[in-house]
Amino acid sequence: MTKKATEQKELKSRANKKPARLKGKRAANDLKREDQKEQALELRLQGMNLRAIGKALGVSHETVRKWIDEEYEGSFERRHELADKLLDQSLLELEYMYSKVAPDFSQEDRKIRYQALDRGIKINESRRKLLGIDSPEKLDVNTNQKLYTSNIPLPDDLDTD
Repeated sequence: MTKKATEQKELKSRANKKPARLKGKRAANDLKREDQKEQALELRLQGMNLRAIGKALGVSHETVRKWIDEEYEGSFERRHELADKLLDQSLLELEYMYSKVAPDFSQEDRKIRYQALDRGIKINESRRKLLGIDSPEKLDVNTNQKLYTSNIPLPDDLDTD
């Protein structure tokens, strides 16, 4: 089992357990709020949902949502940094999946080859969506202004230039 899989398994099992009650030195409810907020953000970055994070930290999912919202509102640069990290993480995951599928592109068995090609296409579609490569042009109907553009040409009857 990979290190990442082991960590995720540990986090899921931790989320399913009831929070510890002041048994010893440092139980979940005994953590300082700032430590809990920091842990909540780390768990969220690792892909855990709000309810699971709340369970793991011994607080409600609404509290976790508020902490994460507060953190996002913190600073403009920090939000972009977090978004960039999440984007990079997602792109790395897609790259890893593609590298596992790519060797099957040249398989002799037609069924395996077609399944691999199909998965490869879907992975590339996900990558293109994340990077915004295939986003179409969107026009504001009232002013005919372009709200965002893409490199995909519009049909002649929709072109506003």
